[in-house]
Amino acid sequence: MAELTENLIRLRSVNGVGNTLIWRLIRRFGDSERVLHASVDELRQVRGISQSLAEAIKQAASFDPRPEMERAVEVDADIIPYDDPVYPKALLYSYEPPVLLYVKGTLVKNDNIAVGIVGTREASPYGRDNALEIGAALARSGFTVVSGLALGVDTFAHIGAMNGGGRTIGVLGCGFDHMYPEQNRDLAIEMSKHGAVITEYPMATRPSRETFPMRNRIIAGMSYGLLVIEAPLRSGSLITARLANEFGRTVFAIPGRVDDIRSEGCNKLIRDGAVIVTSVEDIFRELNPSLPEEMYMKERPARAARAKPKPPANEPPGRRPRLRERAVPETAPPRPSDSLFDRDPADIKETLDWVMDRNFLAEPADTEYGAPPKGRDARREAPRNGAPRNGAPQPVRDAPGHANAPRPSRREPACNLAADAPGPAVDEAETAVLRVLSRDWRPIDDIIAECGLDSGKSTACLAMLRLKRLVEQGPGQAYRLRS
Repeated sequence: MAELTENLIRLRSVNGVGNTLIWRLIRRFGDSERVLHASVDELRQVRGISQSLAEAIKQAASFDPRPEMERAVEVDADIIPYDDPVYPKALLYSYEPPVLLYVKGTLVKNDNIAVGIVGTREASPYGRDNALEIGAALARSGFTVVSGLALGVDTFAHIGAMNGGGRTIGVLGCGFDHMYPEQNRDLAIEMSKHGAVITEYPMATRPSRETFPMRNRIIAGMSYGLLVIEAPLRSGSLITARLANEFGRTVFAIPGRVDDIRSEGCNKLIRDGAVIVTSVEDIFRELNPSLPEEMYMKERPARAARAKPKPPANEPPGRRPRLRERAVPETAPPRPSDSLFDRDPADIKETLDWVMDRNFLAEPADTEYGAPPKGRDARREAPRNGAPRNGAPQPVRDAPGHANAPRPSRREPACNLAADAPGPAVDEAETAVLRVLSRDWRPIDDIIAECGLDSGKSTACLAMLRLKRLVEQGPGQAYRLRS
């Protein structure tokens, strides 16, 4: 493991070589040792490697990683590679995971069940109170709270988690030699006793405009769900929310005043499909189906023996109950057998095989993520039961596509993929994903394996299909066609 760490430090020392290229190189040559001993001609066969870059990688074999490792020891930090048993498995399952993590503190198995909390640096008393209260409630329930250790919402989320007696992890956008923000240095020291402070950047890396968006993907990747508390429209928190959605995580947002610039981003997320949060109960209710029962009930022990609520029998069809009255399903959808929460963190070989079998090295999807239909405009323009809202005749009650039409059997195709099928338009890639879905829950691994697309493209297509209300997501990254 020490040898792998040294080799990865050597590769990271090459200007122009980041996580994407390192994953490609490892996939091409099998391990980091072979990468460093490959010839220039062999290196040039890897996409993205130029002649000069291949020569620089070849010279990296003589780079001495000991000063970097010794400096980490001086500040009481560990450098862990991607195959270390304590490497966060949820992060390893995200797109382009860091090959190295610098860690102050400890990482534990339960950190895989984490909720990220992000928001503006200029938080109002409303935002600060919510961050403190929700951070504490999540920590008391066994969740690890992940945030960016920035001023504002991030700071109060970390403090709330420690007040709740739980764990919290801060993700830096710089190396440990240049702690940012400086005002949170003491907070970082305290957090290392109640969790960890981590970064993917070498010790001497200074904070910059480029490092913080990359930091955001780690927050999204480590989080089982992501909560946004107060965020302007031009905010790094919205970048984190888009990444979380792309990774298949549940995105939550707390609504705010319509005339408050700090709430514009949250209100937009809710309009575009994020789960609205008016209390921590909404987060528990949304994440509950795929979490251990004892974790869900820890915050509310009095409800353990209470029957789960059912919707009123006389409720008008099509009416959606208010958020606080949403019924918890009698039976949760089946969890995929290869869910990251079912795997043993010590089984590193299985995890690495999973990563290498999936095309994590592909380029990000071409789809411009973060441009979903615009709320009421999208609903106004969307067809209902296959007919436009322009006064045209509606389909016959028993015709295919009508809301009350008989549903197809489980063994029959669950939707019509013909070009003239009713519903929002889908492109060729989205059609390929729809063809492998049915009314039954399917884990994302099976969808990627059968649709013929790489993992990045498949995930982006699933996200767009969710926005088009053709697909719904269940626990453990399982998907099915909407009923």
